[in-house]
Amino acid sequence: MPVEPNTAISKQNIPAISISGTVTDTEGEPLIGVNIQIKGTTIGTSSDFDGNYTLNNVEEDATLVFSYVGYQKQEVAVDGKAVLNIQMATDAQMLEELVVVGYGTQKKVNLTGAVSTLNVVPFPMLPV
Repeated sequence: MPVEPNTAISKQNIPAISISGTVTDTEGEPLIGVNIQIKGTTIGTSSDFDGNYTLNNVEEDATLVFSYVGYQKQEVAVDGKAVLNIQMATDAQMLEELVVVGYGTQKKVNLTGAVSTLNVVPFPMLPV
């Protein structure tokens, strides 16, 4: 059956598959808690302790978005593949913009107060 010009093709005809894989860093170490989301939706998951993930009912033409603090965001087309192993590269610029606080993180731009650097050199023993 030919498709008429300007006729919308329904996504209902696109089969859904299960996708699984492992997310690692550039040295092959598994990344725990990487966010994996189907682009344009709120459907997603995160990688487990071994860097493994599984997403069910993913359309074969979907795009997955992989994001993790300190790493470059990646968008990967599914193209009907059932296994997608992803290697994420660090994002040095993003790491420079974060400052670790006692109970969380903040961007340098939002940081208020004093910031100090301390060189750890032993103080001479002084009498009390």
